Formats: sequence, structure tokens, C-alpha cells
Amino acid sequence: MKFIADLHIHSRFSRATAKSLNFENLYIAARIKGITVVGTGDFTHPGWIAEILGKLVPAEPGLFKLKDDLEAACEKLLPFSDTAPVRFIGDENGRLVQLEGLKMELGEPDDSGRRRPVPIEGSEFLLDCDLAVVAIGANANPLLTQSDAEITLNKWGYIEADEVTGKTTKKGVWAGGDIVTGSATVILAMGAGRQAADSIHDYLTWGW
Repeated sequence: MKFIADLHIHSRFSRATAKSLNFENLYIAARIKGITVVGTGDFTHPGWIAEILGKLVPAEPGLFKLKDDLEAACEKLLPFSDTAPVRFIGDENGRLVQLEGLKMELGEPDDSGRRRPVPIEGSEFLLDCDLAVVAIGANANPLLTQSDAEITLNKWGYIEADEVTGKTTKKGVWAGGDIVTGSATVILAMGAGRQAADSIHDYLTWGW
């Protein structure tokens, strides 16, 4: 077990802490962030002492973890975002019927210290569904960017547009905001919209 940091976390019995801050929710939040052990330094309230005695077991000298049955129950509550979609499966009419997913886990830290998700070999599974909404991270919607070959994309999959006018590589089409820059501020998106509006006005007045 690698000890990374010493964190002090108030119990749910503290006035300044959410009442949902129990060991189970601490475990789930830690798993999502890639932390494998959560400890607590707040043990003065008798109710918290009772939870410590009832829910934790020693992991190493001075360190504790959830009991195995509680840990297994929490694993089932982890969000679906801990998996990655591999492909969409349709029927003979082209209607979506299933999604193939792949479970992920955090890999070893890279040079920056960040642990990135890596696939778990052999963890593929099928999920029945008839509607899929592409809402993964802040990437450009592929239904838009891949539907027109005349619109050029950069190496990150965002639309290439002129920095001053917002013109794309397709005549009569402008783009701005996150679809061009990736995740950025609302102010920058609004500025891109104003620049594009000026360029569109010139186009309608003088041509491309």
C-alpha cells in the first residue's frame, strides 16, 4: 500500500459538514478520484466512533479501510462514467439496440503524477439501450464534425476556423466557441460569436 497524503476530514456529525458524509460516500468519492484508502482524524463524537468501529477494519498499522462487504456494495454504486463505450450495436434497420462498454481503472502515475484511466483487459460487457446521448467530456460532437467532409478538423477533433473571422474551410459556414477552441470561457465564446457576426455581415454584403 502506498501512502500518499494525510487528510483531515470532519465527520458528518460536524455542523460544517454534509450529513451524507459517511464512510460509504467517502469511499465512492475516493474511488472516482483514484484514492484507494481514506482515513479520518475526527473521532471525538460518539456516533462517529461507533461508525469507525462498525465499518472499518485495519489495513496497515495506523491505517484503516472499509469492511469488504461495504466495499463491494460501494463498488456497485460507482457511476457509469468509470466505463468507456467501445461501440454502438444496431439491428437490421439501423436502430440502436445495445452498447458495448469496457471497464476502466486508473493506471500508474505519469511524469506529471497524474493517473490516467486504462482499460481492464477482458472486462467488455453489453448494455441494452435504444437511445445514446454523446456527452463524454468536452469533446466536439462527432455527429456534427464527421458529417461534412468539407469542414476541416484539427488534430484534437475541433473545427478549424479563422481566428479573426470565424470562417471555416467550408464556404458559408462559421464556427466559434468550444467547438473551435475546446473547453474555454463563455466570454471567449461570446467574442467569437461577435466576430463571426461581423464576418457574416460582410459576407452577405460583399461576398465570401
